[in-house]
Amino acid sequence: LGTFRHDWSDDEAEAFLLQYAGYTPFANASGFPAMSLPGQWNEQGLPIGCHFQAAMGREDLLLRLAAHIEQAHPWANTWPKMTQEAIADD
Repeated sequence: LGTFRHDWSDDEAEAFLLQYAGYTPFANASGFPAMSLPGQWNEQGLPIGCHFQAAMGREDLLLRLAAHIEQAHPWANTWPKMTQEAIADD
């Protein structure tokens, strides 16, 4: 995607982050662990994501949270309608 340069002005850095990671610049720029999981699905079967962030070095909390959420609401075999239709056409 590019290189984050430390000699950029604040405005240049913000523009770069928003261009490549519009919804996650704080997590991406800070280096804090973060993840996005499907929370719900819309009428077309597309996932609506939820973003979670943890303290530095606490990836374990995110992995445990993901495991609990997936156990409560499995998504491994959840496919958008458009994907189901495309698979059926093959």
